Amino acid sequence: MDFRSRSWTYLGVTTLTLLIWFWAASESREARSLSAQVRFTTGDAGGTWIVEPVEQAVRLRIEGSKWSLQKAEAALRSPLFVPVVPEVKSRAMDLALALQVNDALLETGVSVLACEPAVIEVAVDRRERLEAPIRTDIAGVHTVGEIEVDPPRAVLVVPSLARSRLPAEAFVQAVIEPQQLRDLAPSVRHTLTASLRLPEGLGINGAVIEPMTARVSFTIRSRIEEIVLDTVRVQIAGPHQDYDDYVIELEDTLRSVRVWGEGELIRRIASGDVKVIGLLHLTSAEKERLIESKPLTCFLAIPPEGSVQIVNASVGASAQMPVVSLKISKRNTAAGPVESEP
Repeated sequence: MDFRSRSWTYLGVTTLTLLIWFWAASESREARSLSAQVRFTTGDAGGTWIVEPVEQAVRLRIEGSKWSLQKAEAALRSPLFVPVVPEVKSRAMDLALALQVNDALLETGVSVLACEPAVIEVAVDRRERLEAPIRTDIAGVHTVGEIEVDPPRAVLVVPSLARSRLPAEAFVQAVIEPQQLRDLAPSVRHTLTASLRLPEGLGINGAVIEPMTARVSFTIRSRIEEIVLDTVRVQIAGPHQDYDDYVIELEDTLRSVRVWGEGELIRRIASGDVKVIGLLHLTSAEKERLIESKPLTCFLAIPPEGSVQIVNASVGASAQMPVVSLKISKRNTAAGPVESEP
């Protein structure tokens, strides 16, 4: 065999050896820990079913060849879809077991050794649809005439397990923001777009309102204004026949009282033309029990012409009537006449 032939033989053997070495290196298995995002799905394209949680971050321990691990890294840049049975139920899911048969991971050739968290609680619920009337309360103004809402009803889509939390006559609120009213003139018919929401305090995760907005038509009679009074005196009302029987001491001054109402009334209060008092009504039974506190009955606006009216007012951030502290005691009655001896 000549030199050239031997050279080609050596080159072929060397190339084959390198190919075998590279193949062996690529096929040798190793383990690696990678982060992934799991997304739970019922396979329902119509949006009838709700899964909670929708996604879960996990830490996977996987094993495979160098090439399969590289393909797995690329696959894990997107969420791994894990199917759940579409039925109203809460269940503990073995994530490691679910991911061992995950199509996206199987295609890479890796094996799932462990998953953290290993088990997760998955809840499945069904969306239910019901019609609800649309109501509106336009804050900041007094209106005159009818308030029209178009459409008058909306469709409320809620999880079936949350439907019991809805009142028997569920409704949706059409909310007009204060800035929408800022430049509107009184005595003119206005039509605004209002966002639709569930009533305050009735938040339901996963609830959807269809449509999301409504058109509200109304006429402004007057705007609501407010003022904060430094002090407001408290006066007691009750049966007159009790006045001679009890001594009543109380906190007779409320501070930082916010009063709101029609603009003309608030302007007269601000000028001092109209006085505001807090009225505390005490019954005979309450005096007999010597009660120590009671919420204020109402706030009154007293103009000089004498047409007293109840006004909206509050103390501090609370919308409740302030509680007045009392100290009630019975008067000492004078002894009756003493008969003289004959």
